[in-house]
Amino acid sequence: MLSRISILLAFILLATCASAQDTSLIKYRSIFQHQLRLWTRSFSDFNVAGFKLQKKFGFDETPYGDMNRLKSFYSIYKPLLSFSDDSTRFIDIYSYWLNLRKEDDKLKADVEVDQAITLCEIPFKKWTQIFFCGFSIRIDEAIWIAKDRFMLAGTIKGDSSDANHPTIFIGDLYNRQFFHYIDKNSESLPSGYNSPRLKRLKIED
Repeated sequence: MLSRISILLAFILLATCASAQDTSLIKYRSIFQHQLRLWTRSFSDFNVAGFKLQKKFGFDETPYGDMNRLKSFYSIYKPLLSFSDDSTRFIDIYSYWLNLRKEDDKLKADVEVDQAITLCEIPFKKWTQIFFCGFSIRIDEAIWIAKDRFMLAGTIKGDSSDANHPTIFIGDLYNRQFFHYIDKNSESLPSGYNSPRLKRLKIED
């Protein structure tokens, strides 16, 4: 009986620790200092410690792309995709938003107001929309931070002003859920942010 109680207490302690860790982004400081260095510079008073957990919510899991047309999709979007280290998955933050097409050897965009974030899991032949953003949220970057976790970095409009604040979504593949964070003490600079990936493609509106 004592053994069962000990196991239960240990389980509760581990769950509590995991929950506590998820309330802060401090453990990802090196990600902001390196992979997201240019993105962080597009905000005033950026501070990793300033992010507060807002909520947790599940992936949309809405069917999105046709796996049989992946080769055609790659021909346009591959430079913009965020692949996992083993290349078995990728995150797409651009295809719904930009609607790219090739015309006269140039890339042109028919930009949408909304943005869909999709996840393709190649070994499982599964390609789904996992998050949908209205005009108040814009995702700028997607980065894999572990085999089963990724980070979406973007902006969100303030509740009572025109200011845009930095926002982070941590995607948990194992539990199929997001952890959403906002730093309401930091704001986008007037110059904004344009991803180096987009700059390299030289997209025409």
